[in-house]
Amino acid sequence: MLTPFVHVFVETVDRLSFYHYDPYAQLLSKVVRDFARDLADARAFIASGMVDPERFRQRVAAVSESVYSKYPRLSSAAVRAAVDDPVRSIHVRLIAAESEP
Repeated sequence: MLTPFVHVFVETVDRLSFYHYDPYAQLLSKVVRDFARDLADARAFIASGMVDPERFRQRVAAVSESVYSKYPRLSSAAVRAAVDDPVRSIHVRLIAAESEP
């Protein structure tokens, strides 16, 4: 069974259901990749409320260095910088503010 905390329902077409699997992991990969389309998706994840920015930062900060050591091409400092980048944060806040009634 899919849990609402890790999986977010998207839609059902005929007998096939679509879910976002772990939106926080998806957001991390999008932010780290830093492609324009990924950053637009990241803003949409936050603006829609699917991901809470503060909880996202907390989850990234909680990743231990031993996890990064398994992936030598992935730098913990680079990941944290991408997540905490002030320009991205400003854009995310602007987009979120625009979506509020």
